[in-house]
Amino acid sequence: TMFSSTLEVSSTFTKNLCAICGDRASGKHYSVYSCEGCKGFFKRTVRKDLKYTCRDERRCCIDKRQRNRCQYCRYMKCLAMGMKREAVQEERQRAKEREEAAAAAAAAVPGGAAASTGFSATVGSPASSGGGAGGLSFGDPNTPASVGGASGVGAPAAGAGAANGEHGIDVQKILNAELALEPPMSSYVDATDNPVSRICQAADKQLMALVNWAKQLPHFCELPLEDQVVLIKSSWNELLIASFSYRSTVVSNGILLATGFHVHREVAKEHGVGAIFDRILVELVQKMREMRMDRTELGCLKAIVLFNSDARSLTARPLVEQVRDKLYLALEEYCRNAYPDESGRFSRLLLRLPALRSIGLKTLEHLFFFQLVGQTPEDSFLAEMLAEP
Repeated sequence: TMFSSTLEVSSTFTKNLCAICGDRASGKHYSVYSCEGCKGFFKRTVRKDLKYTCRDERRCCIDKRQRNRCQYCRYMKCLAMGMKREAVQEERQRAKEREEAAAAAAAAVPGGAAASTGFSATVGSPASSGGGAGGLSFGDPNTPASVGGASGVGAPAAGAGAANGEHGIDVQKILNAELALEPPMSSYVDATDNPVSRICQAADKQLMALVNWAKQLPHFCELPLEDQVVLIKSSWNELLIASFSYRSTVVSNGILLATGFHVHREVAKEHGVGAIFDRILVELVQKMREMRMDRTELGCLKAIVLFNSDARSLTARPLVEQVRDKLYLALEEYCRNAYPDESGRFSRLLLRLPALRSIGLKTLEHLFFFQLVGQTPEDSFLAEMLAEP
């Protein structure tokens, strides 16, 4: 199918493009296909242990034209796309060992090159290995980014984003995937036409991005391809609803779509979808806003939704169950570390899952109906998702 083939060939297409800025890739550098510019930028950042700050909302657009505008967001995207700090450090260590070997040979020193102990100590030091994925040692990468200064986001305590090594899930990787999924949105436009068609357009745009998001999550790519397809097909609607609900915490009485359109509840009522719209606003958007849910928590909840061991036709069900259990543990520990004064926060987060499931099912009913009357695009990812398996 169009959807499953996307999982298989998307990596082939991206080999020619830099995963960070979209420029022509010169090869695989530090585990990621990238251009010489982003390769050099990442190497300099790691070797010199440079520290950056973002002047905006930590959601700057990083593309070929604007990649030099914000070093903080460029470095965050390098990490989010999978560039490894340790690969730079190992490269430097190998070069140092070659130099020492050459110097030793030239000086005819018995015993050959001496082992470099100074650098390996640096590799293992807290300054270079702490802070979750890739040892991010500047700022607080767990402070969630917002859309135009969102009030609906929290600010976790310093150090809350450390890898949950004992549980096998690194919440920093989940946050990185979440940050890479959501494009920066500095403004939006009020939509006055049919909200269903607007939602369908946004869903179709986001489904492709959803595949890339899932592939960045811990353990997802370890699953058989057919299971990856099953999991995304069984959860896509809930994942998209969770994303636009969180995005909508910055606006009042409406939802903010990834396409930049704001759909007000009055417009939804005029087109006959006011009831489900109000459920989204009350049970999801309002609750997220009230508890100041942060991006790491959102990412963990979405990962829990994705790794649904009850999905039909799974071939590696025990592995999916195991990953989901680890996600619960990782989220619980994150809440305990980031919000030590809110003992019930983890439970309050989990209470959003039944509401999300119920709203997701009701939304599917609406989409099936609108597909029948010809209001959804026919040749699209959304049409395939709505098709019977």
